[in-house]
Amino acid sequence: MEKVEGSCTVYFDDPFWVGVFERTYRGTYQVARVVFGSEPSSQEFLDFLTFHYDRVIFSIPVKTGISSNHKKIGAKRSMRNAKKEASTAIGTASQIALQRQRELMAKERKQIRKQNRETRGERLYLLHKEKKKQAKKGR
Repeated sequence: MEKVEGSCTVYFDDPFWVGVFERTYRGTYQVARVVFGSEPSSQEFLDFLTFHYDRVIFSIPVKTGISSNHKKIGAKRSMRNAKKEASTAIGTASQIALQRQRELMAKERKQIRKQNRETRGERLYLLHKEKKKQAKKGR
């Protein structure tokens, strides 16, 4: 039984969203590039695959030294790989920028809290030390 392996990567190439389709069949590798324009939603991407994938023009097949049925990947391994690929940030450029800004603000707040905690601890230590000194003097 022949096997065709394929993958698609969608990325933002200013000012458009671009999809790169790759497929491997009988030891050959082909690639195609599709410009989506605005960011495609999951439903729009699924519709594209369902209705327009047959119109995608792939490059001339290039021989790879590896046949497509070189090693079968188990179901659990493929699920882990899919989860890992899906865990990358999905969202518009503005959403990603906002997320980065929130992360930076959280990091700054954490540093400020740490500094305040250290200065408070130092102040309490000096106060305790001063009280001990006063007690020794008998005042």
